Amino acid sequence: MHFSLDYRTKKLAVLASLAVYAAIGISAHWLTTNDELYPVFSWNLFAYVPNPKIEYTIALLSFGKTHYNPPLQFNELGFLFKQNSESPIKYYVVINRLAAAIMQKDPAAQETYRQQLEAIFQKTPAQYEVLKVKNDPLAFWYTKTYVSSSVLATFDTTKP
Repeated sequence: MHFSLDYRTKKLAVLASLAVYAAIGISAHWLTTNDELYPVFSWNLFAYVPNPKIEYTIALLSFGKTHYNPPLQFNELGFLFKQNSESPIKYYVVINRLAAAIMQKDPAAQETYRQQLEAIFQKTPAQYEVLKVKNDPLAFWYTKTYVSSSVLATFDTTKP
C-alpha cells in the first residue's frame, strides 16, 4: 500500500512544524537562563567559545630589493605561491617544523627546514622572521593583527 499526502496536507505539516519550532525558541527565554535550548536553539554557543591558539608563521622583511615595513605576513605572500604554482599548505607544515627545530635548538633540522622553506623564494635574496603568535581568528579577521607575537629567529637567505 502506497501512502501519499496531498500538497495541502504537506504544506500544513511544514507550517505547523515551523510554528512549533518558533514557539519552542520563544519559550526558551522563560525556560532557560541563557536563552538556549540545546539542540533546538543554540546560536549563542559561538559567542562564548573563543578559539585563540598558538601558531607559527613567518613575516617577510625583504624580498629582492624590496623591504617591507611592516613585514608581510605569511597569508599575504600569495604572489610567491602563484609564481611557483605551489600550495601554501605545504609551507605551513614546513614553517611549523622549522619552528619546532628552533625551539629544540636542533641546527641540523633547522637547516633542512630552512632549505625547504626558502625554495619558495627561488634564489631571490630574502630576509624573514619565524614567529610564534597567539592568534584569535575572529580578532585577526577584523584587525589583521595577532593577540601577541614573538620572534623565534630571523633568517637571511644569503647567509647560512
